[in-house]
Amino acid sequence: MNLLQSLALGLGLALLGINLLAQNADPLVFTVGNSYPSVAGKSHNYLLWQPGDVTATYGKQFAVYGKDGLASSAMPYVRLGIQTVQTSPSAIQALLILGGQFDHDAASLPERIVALHAEAQAQPLAVGAILPTEINSDVAQKLAQIMTTASTDPEILQSLISLGRAHPGVMMAMGHGFAIEVPSATTNTYEVREIGVGNTDIRAIGRVTLNASSPYSLPPAGRPFANPHPVDPALQLVASAKDHLNVRLRWGMSNTLRAALPK
Repeated sequence: MNLLQSLALGLGLALLGINLLAQNADPLVFTVGNSYPSVAGKSHNYLLWQPGDVTATYGKQFAVYGKDGLASSAMPYVRLGIQTVQTSPSAIQALLILGGQFDHDAASLPERIVALHAEAQAQPLAVGAILPTEINSDVAQKLAQIMTTASTDPEILQSLISLGRAHPGVMMAMGHGFAIEVPSATTNTYEVREIGVGNTDIRAIGRVTLNASSPYSLPPAGRPFANPHPVDPALQLVASAKDHLNVRLRWGMSNTLRAALPK
């Protein structure tokens, strides 16, 4: 994973705030999670599993198992639910509303879904178009259409996964996220397993232990630095034409932030 990929992944995770990272045998699939305070002494535990190659997992089914305590606990895992790409607008709407309870930027989600839908349909939004401000059935229907387009369009799929990194409800609707409400003083361990025919387990892709009383946030990135495009030595140029009237930037990264990235 190069520096730019690490930064992009780190910034996506920073929008969520990670508690623990768990990596399976495939270095391109990571499982992350965090706890978010909710109401009446409870918290939402949220997990997402993110592939390096989105096409490797999109459309597959995953079962989420959980147990009380640490991973070393003798308690047995219990299946909590099965996640896959949702096609029902009503189910998608419910997941988007659920995600909004611990989404740091929930207010922008309806507008971002409508904008991505316009991109997916190759129909630019009209100037001055009135954009939605809440998650309604029309917004949910548009996300369902985006997810259908994403199954055959890698660029839209990449845009969709980027949207899901910032908005938990989208990741859950894609079948790559899971949320459950738990007492805020508990520690729970979760395991995500890919499943096949008959909902039988194929393999575990990640394991995360969350302490709901101690949510975690990534430290902020440093200042941005210029990152010029490489120059072809054969052309004997001092700078790339791609940098004319453009500045490509990367975020600075402290050792503390670097240590929190997937290994």
